[in-house]
This record gives sequence, C-alpha cells and structure tokens, in this order.
Amino acid sequence: MKALQMISDEEAKAVQEVAKATPRILDSMDGVGRFFDEVLGYPIREAGGFLGDWVKFKRDNWRKTVEMSQEVLSQRDIGHIDPIPAKYAVDIIQRAALEDDELIQKMWAGLIANSLDPAVDVFPRKILISLLAELEPLDARFLTETSKLKSMDFRLSEVLGSMEMPLSDILLTIDNLCRLELLRNNAMYGFGGADGVTEDSPFSLTALSATLLSSVQMER
Repeated sequence: MKALQMISDEEAKAVQEVAKATPRILDSMDGVGRFFDEVLGYPIREAGGFLGDWVKFKRDNWRKTVEMSQEVLSQRDIGHIDPIPAKYAVDIIQRAALEDDELIQKMWAGLIANSLDPAVDVFPRKILISLLAELEPLDARFLTETSKLKSMDFRLSEVLGSMEMPLSDILLTIDNLCRLELLRNNAMYGFGGADGVTEDSPFSLTALSATLLSSVQMER
C-alpha cells in the first residue's frame, strides 16, 4: 500500500485552482473540448484535473492535431465514430500534446481519425502510441520518404537523394529507427544500426513500420 503524501496548504490551493480552471480552459477551446468528449465517450471533465493542466499548457499543439483529425473525418463523411477507450485516449492526449512538429502531428491526427472511424480496421494499440512518441522529426521524415519507394528493400542512397541530406546527418535517425525495430540493416543480418553504414548499404522497412505507417495514413 502506498504511503499517503502530505502536501502544504499552498500546494493544496494550487490543486484546487487547477480543478476550478479546467472547465473554463476546455470551454474556451470551442469544438476541441467537445471533440475530447467524443474521443473518450464521456465528458472530459470527468477524467480529472491533470488533463486540464495538460491542455492549458499544450493546447495549441493538441488543437492542431484535433483540427487535422476532424478534417479527415469530415472528408470521409462518416455517420458516427467509435470512441477510443479511455486508457488509450488519455495516453494519446498526453503524448500528442507535447509534439510541435507538423509531420508528427499529422501522424497523431491520422491515428486518432483511423481509430475513431468504424470503417477502418485500426486500433490505437499501446505499441503504436509509444512508437509515435519516440519519433524525432527527422525519423518521421525518413519513414515517410522511404514509404514512397517501390519496395520495402532499398539502398540508403535512394532515401538520401529524396531527402537531399548527407549521410552524416542521418546516422542517428538510422540508429533510432533500428532501435525501434522500424528499420532493418540487411548488411548486418538483424536490427543493427548505423555502424559501418555507407550510401550503398541495404536496408528494409519492417512489418512493424508498415503497420505504423498504415495506422497513421490519412488517405483511405
């Protein structure tokens, strides 16, 4: 059993102020607050004051993501949505609100829209949420450019050409994508990273990366 932690009067007052401010914050966000309710399937105010705190400081990032999701669903003209279970929705809200890179925001928006669309077979599994949260902007760009190639197997030079970047700038991206098992270094017969990599090195997108990219795809 966890020990109870005593808080000071000042801390208690701060908690009360956050709780009081939460409805005002959400109300001030127009359709975004209502979208919260639809995603969760019940009023966001019932999820606790900590979400209000997140929205207060990260609402611009979250607003952009929500608006992109709403636009996707509007274009699909669906009759109703399937609410995302709270244990996934809360995680998405917390992580997506931290993201200020537009490409990764679009990925979050795609995951949300596809998860809500009853006609799309996408469920916001924890591994997909975790992978999106781990991506750096250059990682996301690399995956996006690689997905445009004709094959999941490719030479690194094919991606470097489309990204117009030197190899030295992308080695950390290769390491991270291999670590996340989204990319395979075929020269090392496993998920090895950027050691000894040249522009002619052979790589492959993995089944996991294909699943992630499909889950965030906006066009259906």
